Amino acid sequence: LCLEAARNTDIIVVNYQHILNNDIRNALYYSLGVESDEVILIVDEAHNIGSAACDTLTVTLTMKTLESANSVASSKSNYDFAVRFIDYCKEYLAKHVKPNADIVFSMPSFMDKFGKNGMKMVISDLNDIIKQEMSESKRMGVEHRDGAIEVVRDFATRLLESNENPAYIGVLSGEGFESIIVKNIDPSEHLSEIADMHHAMVLTSGTLHPVNMYSKYYFGNKSTRKVILDNQFP
Repeated sequence: LCLEAARNTDIIVVNYQHILNNDIRNALYYSLGVESDEVILIVDEAHNIGSAACDTLTVTLTMKTLESANSVASSKSNYDFAVRFIDYCKEYLAKHVKPNADIVFSMPSFMDKFGKNGMKMVISDLNDIIKQEMSESKRMGVEHRDGAIEVVRDFATRLLESNENPAYIGVLSGEGFESIIVKNIDPSEHLSEIADMHHAMVLTSGTLHPVNMYSKYYFGNKSTRKVILDNQFP
């Protein structure tokens, strides 16, 4: 009912993730029957969207996730690259993580084990496993939900991207659940792509100050129009 009502309205209120996550946004617009260039985005409390975008692009692997992914990958045939990558992540995490500390690690060195072409084979294997899992869910008549294999695939994809994109750093975290993280620290490329695909993107906040700094942080060198209104509160 909500979706049907949304198709016939002019203004829809959604969470940041409905826009920042490419898959969720594409599914939303498809369900609404709209194209992105028909949409005007109005982002309230926009001082938070930078960190939200970085979180969307950051992928975290815990030992539990790796164990679950290993169970799925090992049950399939002929996916040696995926299994080796998962095992390597487990070994690396167990060997290098420090309790109650975060450590930045070299992602190029981490990738040396497989190389660029090897990482592409890892991602290909993981995508094939995901397709098999989706087909199996369809055959059983149940909805497929993203799980550990999807997280490992996203981690491997971000890791490969980091080879040419300085917006990502590698972090080993011993805080809480021990984890290995590909962390995004620069949202400008992602937010610029989102702005470009829409009719307009308007950011509002009472704390976007200094405004030139936020413009640079969110959109890099992209031209933006800045409007500063007088504070109406004492």
